[in-house]
Amino acid sequence: EGRGEGLRGGVLDERPPDGGFADRHLRIHLAPCDRRGLLVDERLPALLPPLEPDQVDAFRAEVAEQNRRRLMVLAPLMLVVHAVHLWLFSTSAEQRATLAPSVVHWRDAVWSVHAVTEVAVVGFVAFLWLAGRTRAGRWAGAMAAVLWLLHAAATAGADQLNVPTVAPYMAYAVVVGVFVLLTPLEAVTVLGVGLAALTAALFEMQPSHTVRTEQLLNGPSVTLPALLLSGFLYAARRRDFVQRATIDRQQQALATLNAELEQRVRDQVAEITQRAAEVEVLNVRLRAQVRAQADQLAAALASSDPTGGHAMDRLVEGRVLSGRFEVGGRLGAGGMGEVHAGIDRETGERVAIKVVNPAAWPQPEDLQRFLREVRTAASVSHPAVVRMLHVDVSDTGLLFQVQELVEGTSLETCTAAERAFEPGPVARVGAALCEARGARAGRDPSGREAGERDADAVAAGPQAAGLRHLQAPPGHRRRDAGHADRQGPRHPGVHGTRGPGRRAGAVRER
Repeated sequence: EGRGEGLRGGVLDERPPDGGFADRHLRIHLAPCDRRGLLVDERLPALLPPLEPDQVDAFRAEVAEQNRRRLMVLAPLMLVVHAVHLWLFSTSAEQRATLAPSVVHWRDAVWSVHAVTEVAVVGFVAFLWLAGRTRAGRWAGAMAAVLWLLHAAATAGADQLNVPTVAPYMAYAVVVGVFVLLTPLEAVTVLGVGLAALTAALFEMQPSHTVRTEQLLNGPSVTLPALLLSGFLYAARRRDFVQRATIDRQQQALATLNAELEQRVRDQVAEITQRAAEVEVLNVRLRAQVRAQADQLAAALASSDPTGGHAMDRLVEGRVLSGRFEVGGRLGAGGMGEVHAGIDRETGERVAIKVVNPAAWPQPEDLQRFLREVRTAASVSHPAVVRMLHVDVSDTGLLFQVQELVEGTSLETCTAAERAFEPGPVARVGAALCEARGARAGRDPSGREAGERDADAVAAGPQAAGLRHLQAPPGHRRRDAGHADRQGPRHPGVHGTRGPGRRAGAVRER
């Protein structure tokens, strides 16, 4: 019906119909093969995979080397075999007197064939030793196959004088197909030469037409299986070579890719290291600026009234301090002042803005101590210590400092849950606090200790101390629920900040 099944390249050309199917024309471009031919095209590369241009010479060299190794073992063995036949078929004078003339003629013919082959094999072994690994040595397999097939054909012809048989040719054809790697063209040529030699020997040595015809049929019947066997082994060797070459190429590509990835990783690590060094330099400059501003404020406060004689100016949301920090919502307030969330307009990061109430500092020494603590905080660089970003006086005379805003839950809130803590998380928290305290050791002029409000259980970020793991099983009561009473006003803590002048409460859960 023109469906084109089993055809490749079929194109349906439908013209505008006038009266039905009769006006529909089918135009089909026939491919060189049908569906079965297509399967042959698909399976042929699998049976005999193609070689890349750079693989052809390497595969020929490998086949030649394989043949050379096999022939270096087989040729000396055949020298011994031919020598044994020469001894077995040598006829003495006594034997010639007793044996029939036809038998003597047969024995002499077989002896002569083995003698000629013995000399030829000696020359072939010398050729293997001298030129086995040269380009001429690549023909050693075909040369050996032709030599022994001619020997087998001559032996089969000599056997026609006594015992009509082609068994020697059959044996040598199988040996050639199995032990010698030949290309399909070489196999066809070599076995064709052997079959032609066998046919000529039978016509020359076999006088009986009937026997000759029977023996001639044995030639193709053994040549074709030997040809198929040789082609199968050659194809298997070629597939193995292509697979090994593919694996080697993939390994080289993988090694190249790994080298490129390693180089890219090294480049990225170098870039990250360089940027980290740049960031560290910027942090050092920032801390130096904060210390310089603190020194300037300390000098200004030393020659002025710190209180100003008025109450603290209230901050409103949206106000910008120092042209950089935008004031946000209030986080807490106490006797020392207020703490607001804010935005650093230069970096876009959230910050904590702490405004100091001058009325809370009756003595100038207190403000001087506050500024010394600011300088100390600016000189400390540790993952567990909140960074000091800025300190300044607003245009209305407000003394304020800007710190990194770390969001999380304070240790005080965690300990108020009235639950026992596992030793492991407590040890991790204690280690983090000790590292932070150690970073400030020798730099904190106040000598104050950190309290529960000074430690934050941060959910994420470089300041994470691991307190989020301090979740005991429900219903598990603390072994010691006692709390030390704090003296003085309790200033609400701020996430990730420390208020100067705050008295530390004792934490009995050690």
